[in-house]
Amino acid sequence: MDAFVTQLIFLIIIINPVSQMMLIVAMAAEHPNRSVIRLLYSGNLWAFLITGALALAGTFIFEKLFRVDLDTLRLAGGVILAAIGYQRITRGAAFTFEQGQDLQDVQVVPFAVPMIVGPAAFSHAITTAAHHGALLALAVVATAIIANIVLMRATLSLRRFMNKAVVGVSVRLSGLVTLTIGLDMGYRAIVQLVRHANQVA
Repeated sequence: MDAFVTQLIFLIIIINPVSQMMLIVAMAAEHPNRSVIRLLYSGNLWAFLITGALALAGTFIFEKLFRVDLDTLRLAGGVILAAIGYQRITRGAAFTFEQGQDLQDVQVVPFAVPMIVGPAAFSHAITTAAHHGALLALAVVATAIIANIVLMRATLSLRRFMNKAVVGVSVRLSGLVTLTIGLDMGYRAIVQLVRHANQVA
């Protein structure tokens, strides 16, 4: 149970629902609630399916096929997550969509990937499955996606009470958390890689 809670909290931080608040507010201003809600469910479903599939098959794909150490994968995910966090601090929400664009056209890319889940979430799901088992990893991914849906729906329901300036500040603060988590992921991966190198030597 401790492993589940720890991995769940970490994945929710990686997904960072706060960073999606401004996007939801912007979409709701241009599209009817029904279309936005449909996108929320379909996009999060795709996010779960893709991340869940990688959690199940990722260890085989990276370790057996590509001969990549999972700590190297975690390092790559941490670097990308840190870059995303830096972008959110300096620019705010990075996702944009064309005016009049059908929201269902963006439900997989870029809404599900990389807006909801991306390389850092994938690497976390894969390493969770490798260290704690596939069932726990799937439960963590499913619970994190459900939490993301709840927070997205809450944002949609309460958007009329939200000040865009406050949302912008929140996105940048969440970017700081994202940057910190990414750097921590990278640091831990480097420590493990150095430890493995010393053992081999």
